[in-house]
Amino acid sequence: GAGAGAGAGAGAANISTVQLHVPSTSVGSILGKGGANIQQVRQFSGARVKLHNSEEGSNERTVEIAGTPEQIQVAQSIMQSFIASGAQASNMY
Repeated sequence: GAGAGAGAGAGAANISTVQLHVPSTSVGSILGKGGANIQQVRQFSGARVKLHNSEEGSNERTVEIAGTPEQIQVAQSIMQSFIASGAQASNMY
């Protein structure tokens, strides 16, 4: 959307939102114990990360990442490493 927040700053931050679809089986790896992993993703990337509930009958969950392109990239790579270490099975995308 074209609505900028009321945050004063040196130039409007280039905030965008990305939605990732992850298999429900990988959600545990992204969240971690008591949400520890997703907390790390937020801390290290600075991006906002939101996990949406799966739609009825869907075996996927939507992860919404909001931030600058750099923040989104960091968040995605951290989450992918969590998924990779959580699922030792060969995950073909």
